[in-house]
Amino acid sequence: MGCEAQDVGGIGLLINIRPQGAGDYTGRVVYGIALDLDNGKIYSRTNGVWSHGAPGTLGGRDVKLNRLYSCGVTSTIALKPLRERNFISLNFGATPFAYSLPDGYRPQAVP
Repeated sequence: MGCEAQDVGGIGLLINIRPQGAGDYTGRVVYGIALDLDNGKIYSRTNGVWSHGAPGTLGGRDVKLNRLYSCGVTSTIALKPLRERNFISLNFGATPFAYSLPDGYRPQAVP
């Protein structure tokens, strides 16, 4: 998962999902992203644990404000078959999140 700017530069890769082999799968993994457009920060977490500091701290990665960004999930294999077989699911807020939102944040998709 990552973000790219419409002009020069971007945030790049936020979370790299790379299983080592089929035997390494140990259950459901939940990845999350929180974007703070007031302070120019983006934060990522895995299974509820923030990677580089929680939202509201000096951690996270810098986001240059007043730029257009495109954020999403990319893969070296087709995602549609994985979604159809329920190997992955995407939730932008239409249903409850596995982990609570940080204070002051809201989902992208309002239920």
